[in-house]
Amino acid sequence: MTTTTNPRSFTDLPSDILFVVFLSVSVSDILALKQTCRVLHTLGSSDYLWHQILKSIDLPLDIPHSLDPCELPGPEIQAIVVRALRLEDNWKRPTSLITKYAPIIYGDTNNAVVDGMELLREDGGLSLLWCLKDVDDIYRAASFDIFAHYKRFAVALQKGNSRATLAITTDDAHQGVLQIYDIPLIDRSESDFVHHSTPQLRRIVQRPLKARGIIHEVSIHEDVVAAMFVDLNADFPGHSYQILLVNARSGVQILLHPKFEEPFLRLSIKLCYDHIALVGGLFKEVIVRIFQLPPTLTCRLDVAQSSGRGPSFEKGGNVIEDMGECTEHIIEHIPNVPDFFISDGLNGAPESLPESLSFLFFTPLIDDRRPNVGELVRLSLDTNREQDSCTRKRLFPVPKACSVKLVCVGSTGRRAIWIEQNWDSDRFRLMKAHFPNGETESFTVNVLIPPNPSLPFSPEMCSTLAFDEATGRLCVGLITGDLWLLDFNRW
Repeated sequence: MTTTTNPRSFTDLPSDILFVVFLSVSVSDILALKQTCRVLHTLGSSDYLWHQILKSIDLPLDIPHSLDPCELPGPEIQAIVVRALRLEDNWKRPTSLITKYAPIIYGDTNNAVVDGMELLREDGGLSLLWCLKDVDDIYRAASFDIFAHYKRFAVALQKGNSRATLAITTDDAHQGVLQIYDIPLIDRSESDFVHHSTPQLRRIVQRPLKARGIIHEVSIHEDVVAAMFVDLNADFPGHSYQILLVNARSGVQILLHPKFEEPFLRLSIKLCYDHIALVGGLFKEVIVRIFQLPPTLTCRLDVAQSSGRGPSFEKGGNVIEDMGECTEHIIEHIPNVPDFFISDGLNGAPESLPESLSFLFFTPLIDDRRPNVGELVRLSLDTNREQDSCTRKRLFPVPKACSVKLVCVGSTGRRAIWIEQNWDSDRFRLMKAHFPNGETESFTVNVLIPPNPSLPFSPEMCSTLAFDEATGRLCVGLITGDLWLLDFNRW
């Protein structure tokens, strides 16, 4: 006759059963269980448990893109997840609490207005020149002069978080149409010394012989830069666009001239790993086509193997019209196709395409035939799904006589912000949106900053915005030239 020993308490259960229990409850319950005894504290801190939680949590997480989350220890993942949950709780509230705000000091602003910003996703953030990892200790990480009249820019951190690549489009014939810089980022200990950084000008790219029009947009991913020319004199709108691709390290250059059958009213480009996405809008549709980049462009050679100033294609200027096979996605029945706003998810995936792209559309103010609404569309990039199941749409009301500007959509499309202007009252509000992925959780649109806030500025003074949904930080550039950083994460 055999006897079985019943567990005398919850902690006497086998570890595998305890892990199942931990994975069946919320993160807040896990944190509470950890406080009860040493056994549960040890299990609740294990790497295995938090790696499993990381796979299941549906929130934007503040993890550097160049870092493999599987390499993080359990306690570090726990801290990241807890911060994400606190930010989610604050963002979902009708009135989100600004936990901290601080000015970004960059010198005399009497004759300078910042007209473009971008937050870089790594351990901290950068708005071109400043390290924003600690809101209480903002410092300049890089500073240098650009001797050309720049038109557009794109910037990306390199792996290791010590250097950034900056691509600038210019209209100076003597300085090329595209300049690519390698920028070293200084540490906090070096920032007390007044000095300029010493960036390396990696490439000066001259206008290809067969390029037509002006550069309208630029995108960057690691060493590959894409600049799009728009020819306003083209015979057919679908033939108006050319894309110059440059590998900043190897010097390889390719000029693409896709001749679309559709008369696109607008085309946007996004680089992601070894893919390029072309997003075109026409009438009531948006078409997303994703192409594989040519292998000659994505290969990496030592930077010392080329001089860095001459074009790499033949002097005749080879133009590629056939871009090969692509994956196509279509969004139909859109209220305002020419003026769409895309999440920056393509720029955030280091070695693969993101699961989805999010789009924001707003009804034109001049269209009196339909109610004034906004529409979020989440487009799945999963090629195994049926086309009809690839899109999810959510409508939300916009006050009458209101227009929007400075729209920022987070990488996952879960959070967004924009400036709303009421033309009747001439009042401005900074709005926020919460768009969860699940069907059961409701989405919300609320005021983030009212017209007359208790802040050193008001929404009508904003000239540019940069938003990072994972950290809950918002950079605001004012018409006065001042810069402010707002933090919505409840640490």
